[in-house]
This record gives sequence, structure tokens and C-alpha cells, in this order.
Amino acid sequence: MNLYTQHKMLHGTRRIVNLLTACRLYLDQIIHHLNNIYGKENTKSGQVKELKKAELEKNINYHFVEALRNYVQHRGLPLSGCKYDSKRVDQDHSDGNGLLYTISPYINYKDLKEDEKFNKSVLLKFKGSDKIDLKPILKSFLSSIGIIHDKIRMLIRTDVNKWDNAILSHVKTFNEKFDVEDEKPIIEAAVYGKGSMFIESTAIFVEFIEHRKALEEKNRLFRALPNRFITTQCM
Repeated sequence: MNLYTQHKMLHGTRRIVNLLTACRLYLDQIIHHLNNIYGKENTKSGQVKELKKAELEKNINYHFVEALRNYVQHRGLPLSGCKYDSKRVDQDHSDGNGLLYTISPYINYKDLKEDEKFNKSVLLKFKGSDKIDLKPILKSFLSSIGIIHDKIRMLIRTDVNKWDNAILSHVKTFNEKFDVEDEKPIIEAAVYGKGSMFIESTAIFVEFIEHRKALEEKNRLFRALPNRFITTQCM
């Protein structure tokens, strides 16, 4: 392995480790956030746990990535190598045939098989593959994350809309009462105790609502990720 290939391998390994860590952090933290919002005895946290369990049982790639994350955390690196390939493809424009270049990160089946702690029931699904291509597996896993996230949005949508309306209503009241020309003033909601003693305050920003809605629209097709790919082909 030359120095350039080694550098690309390390770069790819770091990206995959970051992805596995970020997804696991999201799956763990969402329960923590729901408990903070609704209280530890809320029913929504249990529903989210069931969503994760159902997706884990339905999607073998999700199950594989969970096992791979444990493997990476305790025993080894997620990549054994990368396969580089190219082939000629038909193009509609006048340049004629073009070259399609692909990069496929993989992990050796035997490396996982030799690890006694790797989930054998999951690995059995990939028997017969000397090199397990991680690209479609990771895309399928991220699709499952998107499905879970969409269902969580639906689960709390009624409450989120209610909270949005409360914030927008207070901002509107403030603007009308103080004749504020700026539609997005910086205001705070404050809590006072007995004897008008100040307890705490929090800033109210309309921008947060707009930003969240923009992200929802941007990521609304995240579950369809396995059907998408990046290309530099001129159309």
C-alpha cells in the first residue's frame, strides 16, 4: 500500500468512525431530550425505543452497522480497503461515451468472522462475500435513521405546532403593544416567584422556528437515500 492510498484509507476510516459515532449519539440523545421535555415517565420515549427496535429487526444493514460500531469501538478499524473501478457509460451529450469512476470501501468478511465477539447471526447474512461493500450498507442504515427521525417528528408534531404558535403569538403581542417595526425583535420570557423574585429567563427567537422548518423541508426525502448517488456528469 503506497503512501497516497494509505492516506485515503485513513481519511475514509475517520469519516466512517465519525458517522457511526454521530448516529449512535443521536439515537441515544433523542431519548434523553424527550425525557427532559416531557418528564421521565412520558410515553413517547417508550414509543421511540419501539421504533428503533422495529427498524433494527427489519433492516439487516442497520443491524450490521450496530455490530460494526461495537467492533470499531472495542477491537478494530472499520475498513480493510477500498476498491477503485471504472467503466465506460453512454452519455446523451455530444462527447459520446464517458468514464464512470467508483470507490467502494469494504471490510473483509474473514476479519469479522475471526472476531469472536462480532454478532454471528448478523454476519451469517453476508456469508459468501469475501469483501463486504460498506457503501450500500451505510446508505441503507442512514435510510433507517431517516425513517425513525420522520416518525419522531410525527410523534411530537402536535406539540411542536402548539409551541410554535405560542411563541409567534407572544412575539406578535409584543410587537403590537410596543409598536415594534422589526418583525423579529429580541425578547425574553421570564419566570418570577413569590414577591416578584426573578427566577430565570430565556430568549425567544422566531429564527429557530424558521430554521427548523427549513431543515425539515431540506431533509424530508432522507429515507430515500439508497436510491441516490453523487455524480459529476454534465447533463
